[in-house]
Amino acid sequence: MWCCSLSRPRSLKKGEKMGVKKAALISKMDRQRKHAMIFVHGLHGDPDGTWRQSKKSKTLPELLALDEKLNAIDVYSFGYPSNLVVNYDFREVSKILHSEIKAHLTGKDIIFIAHSMGGLVVQQYLIDQFEQFNTTAVKQVKGIIYMAVPFEGSSKANFASWFVPYHKQVNSLIANNPLLQELRENWVKYVFRGGQENLPDAMRCTISQLALYGARDWVVSKKSASPFHVGAEVIASDTGHKDICKIDQFSTEYTHIKKFVLDTFTTQIISTPMIVHVYGWDKQGFKEEPHYPLDWTKHFQISASSRILPSQDIWSNEILPQINFVSKEWSEKWAKQGGIVRVYAKLCLTGALLFGSQLSFTKGVKLEVEHYGQIWSGDKEDPSYTIRPIYTPGNSSESRRAVLILSVTKDIYSEVEQHLVSTHSKFKKIINLLPATGPGRDSVRDNKQALSFAISVKNEIEQLKSEGINEIHLYLNTPLSVAFFVGHRLTASCPIQTFEFNGIGYVPSCQI
Repeated sequence: MWCCSLSRPRSLKKGEKMGVKKAALISKMDRQRKHAMIFVHGLHGDPDGTWRQSKKSKTLPELLALDEKLNAIDVYSFGYPSNLVVNYDFREVSKILHSEIKAHLTGKDIIFIAHSMGGLVVQQYLIDQFEQFNTTAVKQVKGIIYMAVPFEGSSKANFASWFVPYHKQVNSLIANNPLLQELRENWVKYVFRGGQENLPDAMRCTISQLALYGARDWVVSKKSASPFHVGAEVIASDTGHKDICKIDQFSTEYTHIKKFVLDTFTTQIISTPMIVHVYGWDKQGFKEEPHYPLDWTKHFQISASSRILPSQDIWSNEILPQINFVSKEWSEKWAKQGGIVRVYAKLCLTGALLFGSQLSFTKGVKLEVEHYGQIWSGDKEDPSYTIRPIYTPGNSSESRRAVLILSVTKDIYSEVEQHLVSTHSKFKKIINLLPATGPGRDSVRDNKQALSFAISVKNEIEQLKSEGINEIHLYLNTPLSVAFFVGHRLTASCPIQTFEFNGIGYVPSCQI
């Protein structure tokens, strides 16, 4: 076979229908991409035969895997026992599916394509993740295509149950049985129209759905295959129950499936990052050619005694307009191409704060920053990463100003305190934010920890605002990438005056 396999299926003998002895996720095309399609068959199905017109034809998963326009997507087919002696229903199958995905497809965005009972397996899989508060698995699912799925059961299952009364999969398909009613209630609770109002924001998601029903299907009626509560777009197919998924690349059904996959994944598949080079301390070359080079070297200089930095007027009148131009270009030309801004910079920390704040998270910008040869993206955080805030009373209880210190690479509290004393600054409190493990070069190990620190800074500022603080003086000693991410999350906060260390002491820098 040309396809590789996570679990190698047994070869077929002439005239033999393939059966599944043990559940497995079979790879039809694994290019190590971020996006994946997973096919899930139904009752008495299998991961190949369900999707094949004839012995000589390619399966639907194989056809999609070979489609040039879908070459950024990996393709898998999930198989599980569904014969007459099997002793578990679709709920247990969904748990096995979760085990396979967790073992083999961690980190991939997923579209499910499910036939008949396979659609119930997929819905139960998603509901299980909601009930376990598994936000990572929930967010993985970007779309579902249903093909003749009996959401409200099948009258044929009612009939078949007389002959196999103890067959759990058949019984689970009896019209309006308790399992289907529970599945429907949970789907409305967690998924339909974004879920119920009391669902935590972190668990809310929008999943694209397409439901195909067979106009000549005598097993699953149109009503059962396309109920309102699923929330899917409904498409009619001039097919029966079995042949709705036995199609070739020229069929109308294939066209609908391909379009759905492209529409669902398109912004992620064709995402072209907007490359920005920011030259501050020097005009060094970077790995990728820029779409927008920003040359600020004339405003920066390193001498033997100190560093020359842009004045506040230069930040406001010369540098900020250039950043705003890049932001406008992103909105007009790049937002619909995935929205990624990838920054390479040799810059002061406060400049990174300013840049990040103008190409902000709330605008929809997906920020990526070069970090010592790696590209750090600000899209995922590390929930286990924590900070340790140290609060010190200020010298004026009437002041509405707070001093915020970000001590990531080095604890700079003493230097900042000396600056505050020498400038006779008035402030209500000082907050020194440190990594829980203490400051140091390795206190932020990856992009997820960098984003977690940035979000913690944002939360601290929101807390200060709620306490009546209306001005913040910000000092920082962080990796440049962390400064970019902090700025990226600092939107809609109170005015922030930043301070930069020039080699001798702290001087006012840009305002955010």
